Amino acid sequence: MDDQQNLQPPQPPPITEWLATLFLPGDVAESIMGDLQEEFSGLVVKSGSSLARSWYRRHALRTIFHAGANASRDAPLPMLIRVIGGLWTIGFATSYTQHAMRMFLDANRVYEIHPNAYLFWLKFPTEIGRIVVCGLVGSLITILGNRKELIAATTLAFAQIAMFSAGAIACFALGRDWFHWFVAMAPWNLLCAAATIVGGAIVRKTRRSDRIGPSVP
Repeated sequence: MDDQQNLQPPQPPPITEWLATLFLPGDVAESIMGDLQEEFSGLVVKSGSSLARSWYRRHALRTIFHAGANASRDAPLPMLIRVIGGLWTIGFATSYTQHAMRMFLDANRVYEIHPNAYLFWLKFPTEIGRIVVCGLVGSLITILGNRKELIAATTLAFAQIAMFSAGAIACFALGRDWFHWFVAMAPWNLLCAAATIVGGAIVRKTRRSDRIGPSVP
């Protein structure tokens, strides 16, 4: 058994290979992955598997960033429209949900019966709903992204983080009590950004499976 395992050729780092497969634009992913695999196999023979894996990680990640920059540069206006539309949709859905929840709680006078429960139900379901909305929006703009696919969702996720960071910096510059707000809201904003990418990744994975088709035994 050990001899059979030793005869198997070394493989690229699975996580890096998965990220490259996921994030590279669909029209060039197969050719780029083939080139990386070919270079990796040659380096394994020349320099050993450890150096080859290190090379693969660097070049795969560099290729992902390069492909994302090219996609944004080739079609900046559609990308900008998708990001702005995604931010607006998330903001509108979150505000509407929070307003509806507040009206329901106020109508039932929950704040008089149990103030802590009122604050909990006003915040927690709203934040959970925002995470769900972010995942749905990430899926939608990935569908609309055509060949760019997951790049649009990733750009939207970073835009959410950038806006949250800008808000924290603004509060700090104005001398407001920003630290407790930052600590309370940072995990939620990171979860929203992650949900946006996960939503896009699900669409990308589904599309790729449809292109490859079912495996034939």
